[in-house]
Amino acid sequence: MGVVIPRITLRADYGEENSFGELSLLCIGYGLHQAWVFATMFSPQRIFGVSVMPVSDFLGSNVSVSPMMAASVVVYALFLMFAGATDQRYLNFYTSRRLSVIGAALMVMGTLAALLSGSAFLEIVAGVLTGLGSAALILSWGIAFARCDGLSIVLDTAVATVFAMALYAFVIHNAPVGVAGFVVAALPLLELAVLRCKLPTPFYERGELPAFNPLPVKRGRFLLAFCVPVALLGFALGALRSASLQAIVPSVTLGSEFAILLASACAAFLVLASAFLLDDDAPWTGLFRIIVPVVALALLFLPQTFFGEITLGSFVVLTAYLCFEALMWSYFGVLSQQFRLSPLFVFGFGRGVLALLVFAGMCAPLLFEQVYSMDSFQGASISAVVLMLVVVGHAMLPSERGMQKLIVSCPLVNAAAAGAFDAPGVTAALEGARATRLLRGERKGDASSAAEISSGFSKRWFKENCEAIANRYLLSRRETDVLFLLAKGYNSAAIQEKLYIAEGTAKTHIRHIYRKLDVHTQQELMRMVEGADR
Repeated sequence: MGVVIPRITLRADYGEENSFGELSLLCIGYGLHQAWVFATMFSPQRIFGVSVMPVSDFLGSNVSVSPMMAASVVVYALFLMFAGATDQRYLNFYTSRRLSVIGAALMVMGTLAALLSGSAFLEIVAGVLTGLGSAALILSWGIAFARCDGLSIVLDTAVATVFAMALYAFVIHNAPVGVAGFVVAALPLLELAVLRCKLPTPFYERGELPAFNPLPVKRGRFLLAFCVPVALLGFALGALRSASLQAIVPSVTLGSEFAILLASACAAFLVLASAFLLDDDAPWTGLFRIIVPVVALALLFLPQTFFGEITLGSFVVLTAYLCFEALMWSYFGVLSQQFRLSPLFVFGFGRGVLALLVFAGMCAPLLFEQVYSMDSFQGASISAVVLMLVVVGHAMLPSERGMQKLIVSCPLVNAAAAGAFDAPGVTAALEGARATRLLRGERKGDASSAAEISSGFSKRWFKENCEAIANRYLLSRRETDVLFLLAKGYNSAAIQEKLYIAEGTAKTHIRHIYRKLDVHTQQELMRMVEGADR
């Protein structure tokens, strides 16, 4: 029997506009991945009994980094950035289910290697395996989230945070040493089962053109505008992570799980509040509006945080970290969705840079020693520096208008001629698949099969015209899906069934499309698509 998520729809009222978010299996799958990260990366002694390398002394408690964690983070970041740089070149591999299977297998092998390891060398090997596997699944999760609406991305991310912390605190943390390792090793397999439900069969395996290609960007300028603020925010996030996941959570005592669960619930509430408090004219980066006061409050309590028990300071720091982490994931997903960017490119560079800078923030001895020293002046000074990084990073996030300037203008798209949109080898693979099906149809004397192949050009023309309209008016990924169905004559109820969304969500997308295209009826839209190539 499959896992069934109750249908929950949230409605945000932004004046004259409404937005809808729907809960899906994504919250369970991504929550499993987060719980695996909490266990393998931040509780190596508790879960595996592996060795650690001390970084600094925190009020009598050693906060440390294992060789496995160091190797995993570096490999993870390098693989993600490589994937971001080669997203279209190896598109058929990155979008295949094969990648998620390989990733889950590597995570399982790396987790078991850590469980059975007895030397630093084997721990590094385990780190390499877990880093590669985790990066592969993060790419798959990025693709899955980017197919959702913006508010759905935020909702699923918020619920995933609560689910992950509940799974870690009540199941993994309370399991005996050794048994907990095998429980953690099983998480990637459960995660893979959810991914296979949420990822469609790749277009090249179906012998079809991609329905809609990602918009190209001016890569150099985009990476500068995108990665610099992510790096600043990542360093600040690392300071909170070291105190929360690496020190507070692994050292909790029996009975404090409910306090940890409550902290994750508060973080989820803050993430959802940041989405609901936006107004219609606010930039999409307004998601981070709430993070500055939240981090400021956490830094105020940071020097008074005591490890081994959940105090008010520990509770605030953990809440701030989980809120911050969820907002960063939501940011990458919403960015990919709203501007129809390649999720491989956005999550590859975004998560890669974030991982390296978070690790740097965790391992900065001077920062740690001064924040946790008994000298209140020094602690306040370093806390102010961290807060400044958050403020500057937030201010440097590209605005909606700035993002539009980074997108390459392409009023008409021809997928056969525009190499920037077509991964090398994909077109040949598609043509080969069509030829194979055509030959099979001819050999079997199946006239309908041959007719279907011959009509492929008209279907391709229709998709290209829809894509031309979507590119010209910068429709989001979900709006582009709705445009395609609208142009085929479907009404809102049929679109709801096709895309598995609420009818209110479908109507909202239709209203947004009409407004952006300056049309008033479905017939006007259909005529616009028909004449897009003229």
